[in-house]
Amino acid sequence: MIKVVFCLRKRDGMTREQFFEYWHNHHAALARKTRATMPWRRYVQNLTITCDVGTAANAARGGTPEYDGVAEAWFDSLESFTEGAATSEEGQTAMDIMFKDEFNFIDLKRSTFFLVEEYEIS
Repeated sequence: MIKVVFCLRKRDGMTREQFFEYWHNHHAALARKTRATMPWRRYVQNLTITCDVGTAANAARGGTPEYDGVAEAWFDSLESFTEGAATSEEGQTAMDIMFKDEFNFIDLKRSTFFLVEEYEIS
């Protein structure tokens, strides 16, 4: 199982409410529409909770400013991600639609995107 993790910071000028409304309603609808060509198993949106405990713990560790949210998409394998999203014309079109929409609500220069392999510790 491969996960795509995208740590997001909202665009300047947007409130957290505007950011989440756009991400949760508009962008998620695009994800659902493109799912057939980008065969993700699961897509989760995590909106950051701002609280004293979290802020203090981050500061104690010398952490960077918090992200506004974290998106996670699960794929069966690296091949299912790359083949579905990158090698077919439909997949490339779907990726282009999703990427162009990200400019509407994400500050891409202050956000980060990476792939991970999950190891569960029970």
